[in-house]
Amino acid sequence: MKVLFVLSYYSGFHSSIKTGKWNPSGMPAVSKLFDCLTYLGIDFIVVFNTRQSSNIPLRVLNVDNFNNPIHLISNSKKNKNFRIVDDYIVWKKILKTFKLDLSKTIIYCDRANITIGALFSVFTKCLVFLRLHGVTTWLQDSKKIKWIIYNPFIFLSFFAPFKYILCTEDGSPGRFFLNKYFRFRKYDVWLNGVDKYVSPTYISNVSKVESILFVSRLDSTKGVLEFLELSQSIILKKINIKIIMIGDGPMRDFVKNFLVRNNFPKNFLYLGEIPHSEILKYYSTSSLFISFNHLGNLSNTVLEALSCGCVPLTLKPCYKTKRDIKTYELLSDSAFFVDRSNITNNSLKVIEELILNPHYYLEKRNNSTVFSATKLKNWDSRVLSEVKVILSLV
Repeated sequence: MKVLFVLSYYSGFHSSIKTGKWNPSGMPAVSKLFDCLTYLGIDFIVVFNTRQSSNIPLRVLNVDNFNNPIHLISNSKKNKNFRIVDDYIVWKKILKTFKLDLSKTIIYCDRANITIGALFSVFTKCLVFLRLHGVTTWLQDSKKIKWIIYNPFIFLSFFAPFKYILCTEDGSPGRFFLNKYFRFRKYDVWLNGVDKYVSPTYISNVSKVESILFVSRLDSTKGVLEFLELSQSIILKKINIKIIMIGDGPMRDFVKNFLVRNNFPKNFLYLGEIPHSEILKYYSTSSLFISFNHLGNLSNTVLEALSCGCVPLTLKPCYKTKRDIKTYELLSDSAFFVDRSNITNNSLKVIEELILNPHYYLEKRNNSTVFSATKLKNWDSRVLSEVKVILSLV
């Protein structure tokens, strides 16, 4: 048996590819799965679909500390108005390049490559495992005729005969989406795992609000602007807390320019992108973890913060879009929630109140420690469960 991964070229892997040394800065749900398959001796192929134009349609790279070659696949010409053409070309390229025994191969594809997964499931004998790291805006988009007209093959892929669908419980409306389109196929929704460290060095002993932390890919859906505005309000009101921001992405230059333009002081620390293994100390030394993700706030960073005793401050549910209903259900005793209508002012009020009444903060921190110990799986257990599902498909 062999597993063929057809995945997005995640930003958390870019630095590893560029430096030639495997040290991911993000997407542990994928990197830990690779580790588990390697440990168990299960053969797999990794294909990252870059969705970029390139004169080199397929690059094969060997990366230190990673046993398998990594394949970066791209198109020589982009068909911007016909994404299905791009996906069909990539699908044919994969079939031609790897010459797989399709009856003994499991295709593992993510949300961005759902149409490629659908092509495999419809036109070959392969078993296809669809992995959704959340569903972003699909539930709302699929109700709009205009979206369906512009994305007909993505919409049709919702009805492809995938063997199994696994969705991350990230605060997006995954369960609602799967129940609408996949209810006659096998699916499940799981929380991500966390790195659970035994050493007490990594468990927060913070007893009051002294610092806030933001860790995220820097794009408009992640609440970057809201965090910067909150930070600016804290600075203008001369609230004496440390502010730390970690992440990289399309808004990196915007963030840097914002900091320079508004003359942010030294108590605001922007670290850019750092290896995932180094973020732990910031979770464990920060009081509040700020998560203003518009698409959902049960992300891996929120769970990691909880596991280190860093209390989340995040958004209340939106019942219209079905976002963060599960977040509130799971974390109502372990996190602080603010209304989405005025995120900056509402968050500032919560922080000011917690500084004046630290016992409110301590109560949530104690609850978050209990939640982490009783509800969260470590990554080894989490990815092993996923591997067992993959193996059960054969």
